[in-house]
Amino acid sequence: MSTTNDADVPGMLAPERVVVGALGPLLAGWQLQILLTGLVIGLFWQYVSRGRFARDTIGGKAFLLAVVLLNFANTALDLQLTWKFTTSQDRTTEGVWNYTLVECIQPLTIALSGVLVQAYFARRSALLIGGRIWGKAYMAFMGLVIATALGGSILVTSVDLIDILNPSPAAGSLYVKGSAVWLFMSAFVDVANSATLCYLLSKKVAGYNKETDSALKKLIRLGVETGCYTAFSATVGAILGSTLDPANVYVSGVNNAFWLILPSLYTLNLLHVIGAKDRIAEELHGSRGTQWQSGVKSFNNNAPHAPTFKLGVTIDVQQDIDVESGTEKDIYPMKKYGSGNGGMNGMGGMEA
Repeated sequence: MSTTNDADVPGMLAPERVVVGALGPLLAGWQLQILLTGLVIGLFWQYVSRGRFARDTIGGKAFLLAVVLLNFANTALDLQLTWKFTTSQDRTTEGVWNYTLVECIQPLTIALSGVLVQAYFARRSALLIGGRIWGKAYMAFMGLVIATALGGSILVTSVDLIDILNPSPAAGSLYVKGSAVWLFMSAFVDVANSATLCYLLSKKVAGYNKETDSALKKLIRLGVETGCYTAFSATVGAILGSTLDPANVYVSGVNNAFWLILPSLYTLNLLHVIGAKDRIAEELHGSRGTQWQSGVKSFNNNAPHAPTFKLGVTIDVQQDIDVESGTEKDIYPMKKYGSGNGGMNGMGGMEA
């Protein structure tokens, strides 16, 4: 039996369609981000339990932890917002529509996840470009685009914060412009990194060595997978955010569901790539019966174990085939530590 304190209280309620339009996409994005974080935990634990994390360099460990922890931070914000909006009894139009402080900072924290992972993939592609000048030029250009995307997210966060303190009709227009810059530029970076990597690796498929060509094709497929999910999510979010009327409370928030999941998508991309490259490298070495011990190459046709790798250790596929002459230089890849080319030419682990 209800007591006086538990009795219903009268209150103003927003129309259901306003609540659905304002909170529906947000709740969908928050819940999907939380679910995808479960996959992040699984992949990260798999990477740690197989001893790969222990073999990473200190810089590599710090980088990977930064990406994973930033994803956890975004998920924690989603949990807090889910709790707030599912338990709050402020169901007025203003109550369900107005931004909270946590919502205001989310575009920036989400963009930071993208910056870290995109910079890593850009560096990986730059290292495959022949010539130090062209590689640096590519990295400088991609750095500029990544900075532009980050600037867009800063504008979105700033507009939201200012709008809390001093609501203005102009805030909606600035928000749309800032989110468009952020998401379109992010999608461009993802596509450019994947396309560059795939193109450069495809040029190395010479047809002279089945094992090396197979490894390269797997890396090319991996490169396509790397950018498609995040690019699709960011592009759809940008298009919807740019075309839907920001003043229409019924539909203007649909784009949120697409960019709220970007932290988990970027983290999953990174974990998938570094795990897959290790497996490809192990398969390549295992098929050749090569073992690595204490940094010295040893040959064993019955090698039972795959080689171990550290972040910054690379297998240079160019050592396998002389593309110009079509002859094998050395069928056993070379192991490099912190070399001048950055220690990663498309096959190794991860180097921060």
